[in-house]
Amino acid sequence: MPPIAYSKSIEHLGYAGTISLSGSTLEAMIKDIAASLKKSGFRKFVLFNSHGGNHDLLNSVARDIRIETGLMTFRLNSYDFNVSEDLIEEKEAAYGIHGGEIETSFILSFKTDWVKKELCPDEFIQFPESAKHLQLKGSHYVAWRMEDISKSGVLGNAKKASKETGEIIANRLGEKLAVVLREMAEFEMDDLINISTEKQYSPLT
Repeated sequence: MPPIAYSKSIEHLGYAGTISLSGSTLEAMIKDIAASLKKSGFRKFVLFNSHGGNHDLLNSVARDIRIETGLMTFRLNSYDFNVSEDLIEEKEAAYGIHGGEIETSFILSFKTDWVKKELCPDEFIQFPESAKHLQLKGSHYVAWRMEDISKSGVLGNAKKASKETGEIIANRLGEKLAVVLREMAEFEMDDLINISTEKQYSPLT
């Protein structure tokens, strides 16, 4: 399907050029698309996401779509694959989550004229020493707006970005995604139930 150009990006509102959908709007769009595909005879539906702000919403929507339509529904995040850690510094890997070296390199690899290298910032957060477990994402996190953690709107060192790094990341990511998508294409939900126990139990027992 054609990509949905806008996402749930409320954490970036106020920075020039940010256009965001509300969670309810994005949810309704995705559910309508899924219902339409179901009526067209499709059996499987993949929610392929490349924006961290959509993560929690899509997890919930995927389960709803499975229940409401019967479609086998899959979730896939482009940023879940570790394809760049040998190319960047540890600090960038941990905190370069928006417009830093990785994302800027990626953009340079296919839209070079979108990046003005002389304007690229280098900005990172600094958690206080007392915060031993808190992070920006994961199981122990603090909810944040971009203005809470960055003055420029970027988190990471965009100055170090290069087209060459972006091309390596894009090629590695493409290979990883192809493997996972192939698994999804071959997967059948019925295969999850152990045949030896299938007749012993029912949803009502």
